[in-house]
Order: sequence, then structure tokens, then C-alpha cells
Amino acid sequence: MSVFFTTEDLIVRRFEASDAAECLTWLADPDVMRYIEEPFDAETCEEFLRTNALIEEPRVYAVERKTDNRLIGHLIFHPFNDDDYELGWILRRDAWHHGYADQLTKGVIRLAAVKGIDSLIIECDKDQKASIAIAEKNGFVRIGNDSDLLQYQRKRK
Repeated sequence: MSVFFTTEDLIVRRFEASDAAECLTWLADPDVMRYIEEPFDAETCEEFLRTNALIEEPRVYAVERKTDNRLIGHLIFHPFNDDDYELGWILRRDAWHHGYADQLTKGVIRLAAVKGIDSLIIECDKDQKASIAIAEKNGFVRIGNDSDLLQYQRKRK
């Protein structure tokens, strides 16, 4: 297991091919995918992992709960454009309302400081109230929107 970083309750690590079935449990859930895209089927999930997670420089990372080593979702973290990195998370429904998204956000902010990354972007649907609240709570400022997506930015001080 290749650990990317940890938080109080979570281990953020590289995905493994064997994670596909567990990953499908949140990516196939219409409630989880409501603001993102159509729910995935097994083939779409495997392609998603192959092209975004199981690559040399992953765009997404597995999020595992420390107490039971269960996968509860994934972290999105990758270059967004020349100056920014994108930060996001998709968590299974039973992991909502436990503060995990906030822990992931704070963990990436710390990681970005260590790596010398000056700017983080969170994109979310205009109706994703929880994501907006986490962005604002962590010092992200709304910088624009692209159709129905809002963009929040946090620059390193």
C-alpha cells in the first residue's frame, strides 16, 4: 500500500486494481453522483480507475477509514492548469456528515504547502451546499463559474 498522506481518521493512498468493486459502491450510487455525472457501471468504473488512478501520476487517490480500513471514497488531486491544482472528494453516502471531506481538504492544504503548490481549486455544482461550505470554511474564495460549476480558489499565503 502506497500512502499519499493521512489525517486524523483517514488514510489517503494510491488505488490498487483490486479496489474496483469497492469503488463501484460509491460511483454507482445515484445520490453520490447527483452533482457529478451519471452513475457508473462496472466497466466505466474500471476505465475510470485505469485512466485516473492506476497511472504513474494519479489524478485520484483512495480514501480509507483508519478504524476499519474500509474504502469510503476518493480524493481528487491533480494539476488543474498551469498554476493551480484541483482538489475534490467523492465519498460514499455512509461516510457523509463525519467531517471527512473537511479532513481531506485540510490535508491537501498542508500537502500543497509542503510541495510548494501556490493555488488550489475546488469546483462544485451550484447546488452542492456541503462542498461550498467546506470550501469557504477552509479559506477558499469564489472566483467564477463555468456554466453550473462554481470555482473556489485558495492561494498559499
